[in-house]
Amino acid sequence: MSELILEGSRASRSISMEEINSIAAAKTEKDVESLWGRIADWFFGTHKEEAKKMLFRLLNPSISDKECVNAFNKLKELVSEPYKDRFIERNSNITKEGRFTAEISLQVQGTEVFSRSLDVEGQDFLLGDEQIKSQISNALEARIKEDQANCIHTNEPKDPFKQFKKDINRMSYQIINGGVVEYSTAAPGLEGVSTEQRNNDMSRLLQFAQESGLTDNQNKTLEVVLTQTGIIEGKNALATYRPDLAFVGNPDVSGISLSINGDGALSVEWEMSQNHTIDSFNIYKNMLDSKAQQPNLSFQVSILVDIDGKISCEKACAVGNPLIH
Repeated sequence: MSELILEGSRASRSISMEEINSIAAAKTEKDVESLWGRIADWFFGTHKEEAKKMLFRLLNPSISDKECVNAFNKLKELVSEPYKDRFIERNSNITKEGRFTAEISLQVQGTEVFSRSLDVEGQDFLLGDEQIKSQISNALEARIKEDQANCIHTNEPKDPFKQFKKDINRMSYQIINGGVVEYSTAAPGLEGVSTEQRNNDMSRLLQFAQESGLTDNQNKTLEVVLTQTGIIEGKNALATYRPDLAFVGNPDVSGISLSINGDGALSVEWEMSQNHTIDSFNIYKNMLDSKAQQPNLSFQVSILVDIDGKISCEKACAVGNPLIH
C-alpha cells in the first residue's frame, strides 16, 4: 500500500493513499474544516485525529454504503457519551433476504449536517457457528419426545397434523421441488382469502406430506418441525445461546418451506424476523428484562429429518443491524 509519511517532533504517522483520496473526494476542505471546528470538542484529545479522518470519510459521497456504515460506527464509538445521540438512525429494516436498509444522519446544534440512505448486507452474527445448530437440534428432539410421552400418558391417538392444521391460518407455507417453488399458500391475515382457498391450501399441504413417502419416524416429527411449536423452540434456543440476539415480542414468521431430498430426507426451512423502532424495542426490553440488542433481526433455520426421524440443524443464520454492536 502506498503511504505518505509525516514526520514531526511529537510523533510520526503514515496516511495511506486510500485515506488521502477519501479526503480529497469529500466536500471542500473548507466545508469539512468548518464542520470539524463545530464538533472537535465532542472527542477526547487522543481520539481527535482519528475522528477527523472518519469525518472526512463519512462526508465523502463516493464511498460505498458499507464504508459509510463503518465510518459512522467509528465516529459514534469515538465520540463522548453526551454526544452519541447526535448520530441518528431512522426507518431501519432487515429483510428476509438479509438486507439492511436505514436512513442515518448527523446533527450539530439541531441542524442536520449529514444524511444518507443505506442498503447493505446485514451483519451475520452466527456465521459458521456449530454450537447453535446443535442446540436447536437438541431442543427439537426434546420437544418431540415430550409430545410423544404426553400422548402415551393421556392415551390419545397421535395426529401428526393437528398443530399443522391450526397453523395454516397463521403462517405461509411453500412446497419446494427441485429448488423451484411448486406451491405457496395464501399469506396469513391476507384479506379477501376465502374459506375455500384456506381449505384448498390445507388439502394441498396434507397431500404433499401424505404422498411424499415419509416414514413413520418422520411423521412423528411433523407436529414440531412444520409448526410454530418448532419455531418457538428454535427462537428460545437462540435466546439461550445468544441473549443479545433474542427476539422481543412475537417475531414475524415469513414462512415455512418444505421439500423432500433425493435420499428421502424431509427438509424444512423457517424464516422469522423483527423490525422495531428503537422506542418500541426498548419498551419490550424493559418489560421482559431482556438483554436483547438487535431491534432489527432476521433468523433463518434449515432442518433436516432423515428417514429414521433423526433431526439435524443444517443452517442457523441470524442477521441484524450493522449499526449496532
